[in-house]
Amino acid sequence: METRFFRTLTENEEKALVLRCTRIEMKKGEVLFKKGEKSNSMYLVERGEFQVTDERPGQKIFLSSIRAGGIIGEMAFLDESPRSANVTVREDAVLWKLSKEDFLRVLLEDAGLGARLLLALGTLLVERLRKADAALTSLSTSPVVKQVADEPDLRRAADAVRGL
Repeated sequence: METRFFRTLTENEEKALVLRCTRIEMKKGEVLFKKGEKSNSMYLVERGEFQVTDERPGQKIFLSSIRAGGIIGEMAFLDESPRSANVTVREDAVLWKLSKEDFLRVLLEDAGLGARLLLALGTLLVERLRKADAALTSLSTSPVVKQVADEPDLRRAADAVRGL
């Protein structure tokens, strides 16, 4: 396997982790999961591309694309909350599914590997939060958005997202 997923794991550790995963092949247009579904798994993308979207009445909102080396579903994996977005295959894909049960086995059998995996997931979440914060900051400098953002409720919401 040529695709790397975690910077905090050695190549051998990553291979050992993938051996605990279930290999899944998906075709363009298939849905990996929908917003609101319950799950306790995350996915490592070996090949292909996925589109992450949300929906509002009458509109579909593009959130991001995830390609080879990316990770999908880590939030629900960690806190077992419902999925926060829809994920659809944009390009035929191969991915690896890691269940919470398999992860707990890793923790029991190799605590060091489990700790480095948690560190990798934490780093991924921080990177995504920083990007979201930068996007919010960029939006808040727009004159029209700045005027609306001066409203107290919106300012509190933006501060909550930034963790202030």
